[in-house]
Amino acid sequence: MWDRVRLLLSLFISHAGSVEARTQVRLAQLQADRSVLRELVNQQTTGERAGFGAGGRQAIQGVLATVSRELTQLRKKQRKHALSRKERRRQRARGGARTVGLAGYTNAGKSSLFLALSGKEVLIEDKLFSTLETTVGRMEMSPRILLADTIGFIDELPSDLLDAFHATLDESLQCDLLLLVVDSSDETTEFQRKLSTTRREVLDRGDESGINLKVVLTKSDLGGDIDAAIEIVSAMGMSEPLVISSHNGEGLDELREAIMYSLYGPKTTLVVSEAEHDQRNAEAYVSQIYDLGIVTEKNGLEMTLWCGQAELQKLISKSEGRISIK
Repeated sequence: MWDRVRLLLSLFISHAGSVEARTQVRLAQLQADRSVLRELVNQQTTGERAGFGAGGRQAIQGVLATVSRELTQLRKKQRKHALSRKERRRQRARGGARTVGLAGYTNAGKSSLFLALSGKEVLIEDKLFSTLETTVGRMEMSPRILLADTIGFIDELPSDLLDAFHATLDESLQCDLLLLVVDSSDETTEFQRKLSTTRREVLDRGDESGINLKVVLTKSDLGGDIDAAIEIVSAMGMSEPLVISSHNGEGLDELREAIMYSLYGPKTTLVVSEAEHDQRNAEAYVSQIYDLGIVTEKNGLEMTLWCGQAELQKLISKSEGRISIK
């Protein structure tokens, strides 16, 4: 287990780009070091009386104390990063934005899907943990929908190691919709193992009943057993997955439609009446409707859009009868 942790930490270090990512990696590194140091202290001091009258201490205990102090400082720094993230989420929510998180096993295709949906460049590599920090971007043609891509999961990753990244994970898990991304090109047993790990990690870090979750099967162009994958998803009690390929675009339109429906419900068609006498100009209401949601069709003063129902009712109530639902 020690060798495995060291290997994972070396991968983390090679991909830590931001200050926050480096803080999280250092925190994970020191937590692993402290576990080993404590074991060494126990082995070396069992049955011993250090110093005159047992008042001294082993040199290794001094190292352990130094590690503990640095951990305390890093946790304070991490809490500041977490508070900053929380404040940004609050501000986005107040502005009417909806967030879609991407979670999945490492190398499942999350970053490729993020790029396909947002058009925003992120690091895409066929390597473990190529993404260590959260990337947030707007969904293409849907500026009110934000996408959050973050670190991938892996089997038997020590919980305290992954907990060092909890602030980063929260960015994608505390969302309005969570896409559970799974590589459909894996062998059936491999697919089931990775999906089980991802599902467990997600549910362990959130309220199962409160998570709006959809499974997305990626890499459909690589020829995996899609039918078997769908059966495995169903057997785990999850709804029918969406099958996509970020490479050739298969299923992406259906995924976008499913995201919209999950966040907003069915589309709404609004009609703005023409102004009479000294009434407010109709185009001013049209502008407000565009600000409110995502307009997909417009025919004169009739518009079809995705929007939140609470915000819609508020706009209608303030329009003095000028905006109506068709």
